[in-house]
Amino acid sequence: MEPTDLIADNLYSFQAGRSVCSFGDALALYLFYNGVALQIQSSELDITGFMNSVWSVPLTISTGLQNGSPSVAATLMGNAVNSTAAWVNSNGGTNSVVASTGTKALVLPPSNLAVTQSSNNFGVFTEYFNTLNWQASTDPNAVGYLVYRNGVFLAQVPANVLQFIDDNQVQNGSVTYGVASLDSLQSHSPIITISFP
Repeated sequence: MEPTDLIADNLYSFQAGRSVCSFGDALALYLFYNGVALQIQSSELDITGFMNSVWSVPLTISTGLQNGSPSVAATLMGNAVNSTAAWVNSNGGTNSVVASTGTKALVLPPSNLAVTQSSNNFGVFTEYFNTLNWQASTDPNAVGYLVYRNGVFLAQVPANVLQFIDDNQVQNGSVTYGVASLDSLQSHSPIITISFP
């Protein structure tokens, strides 16, 4: 992935914290000077392979005029990403350590992922293909599914499609598939996986 400027040409944007949870959600927390105040801003990125080059619009999470030393941590707990941020705030006379927490509920994943291999005999050669099947997410916000092969994003299918055919595979070739639910905000569920054979 190419580097991305979250903030460019800002004299005070030199302090930063970052965290990546097991879900693949990356958080950046950094110092930003808006011409009046030293603020703490955050931005988020999905590094799982789907839309992985788009950082969210920066959010200012601090108050007051003098803030610094940002740090951040995040973790996946069940079906939610929990994060916490901390920084130093000064009123000009004394310093305080300020903390903020947040939770992002994820769309529920599909279930019962299965894979089978079949073949087509064309006389001069035999084509092998793997068929993935899964049960729909019970989340009413699911609008589609993301399919992964060996951790790499492969395809997106609509919510009414519960099957994907992966053509031109090796007979009994080792492969790991994953499927995640997708909502209308382009946020996805944890990825359920299955290995074949």
